[in-house]
Amino acid sequence: MKRRRAIALLLTALALGVLVYAWQIEPRRLTITRIAMPKPLAEALAGERVVYVADLHVTPHWPIRKRFLATLRTLDPDYLLIGGDLVWYEGNVDASVELLKQLPARKGAYAVLGDADYQGKIRNCAFCHVPGKRELRTDLPVTFLRNERLTIAAGAVDLVGLDADKRQEWKPACEKFMPADKPSLVLTHYPEALRVIAPRGADLVLGADTHGGQFIAPRFIFRWVFNSDRARYLYGWFDDGGTRMFVTRGVGESILPMRLGRPPEIVLLEGGG
Repeated sequence: MKRRRAIALLLTALALGVLVYAWQIEPRRLTITRIAMPKPLAEALAGERVVYVADLHVTPHWPIRKRFLATLRTLDPDYLLIGGDLVWYEGNVDASVELLKQLPARKGAYAVLGDADYQGKIRNCAFCHVPGKRELRTDLPVTFLRNERLTIAAGAVDLVGLDADKRQEWKPACEKFMPADKPSLVLTHYPEALRVIAPRGADLVLGADTHGGQFIAPRFIFRWVFNSDRARYLYGWFDDGGTRMFVTRGVGESILPMRLGRPPEIVLLEGGG
């Protein structure tokens, strides 16, 4: 009986330890992941530092705020790319807007919106319009792309942004903007957009949304939680007919403020700097 009690206490202590780690430690263990850009992009972005972040899910008392901003300042990006989900679902958008004002990016910050940015009231308008007015904002150093294309690196690179709320426009946008006559980079919140992008080609696709699973778990769990396409693209590198995509673990958390075996990350695209 004593032995069983000791084992039960040990298992309980272990479970509590894992819970505390997943809740208080790993979500704050911000990592930097370096990925190599395909050669055409690396050559076009020679001398430029490109950083990618996603799934911030900012809250008013976001515990990782100082570390996140300090890390970005240390990386000193020329271009900062943001893969959507800036807000915490039904939370207040003001915290995300204030964070955007502090983002360092010498030559430009570019973003797409995610599903969380469209939930509840029409909060995504706060990223483009002065609250309560029709005037466009001029105080945010971020350009939002909604199934649009622009060029960066003095016109040497095409940057395409696919919007999470207008999936029906992905295909027309890809048909319009790709294949490109210059190196191209596609920013999308949903990694399953790869199936639309790949037939038309892109040098690199940056995806998000899955948080890398957020927890270590068997694959069938993710197939149950996500749709089949999203479960297929949980984290890392993927290739579809020569079109390569990297899916990030993101910075914030989804639903539960916990992570286990999937620490938050900032992605540094190497080969250009």
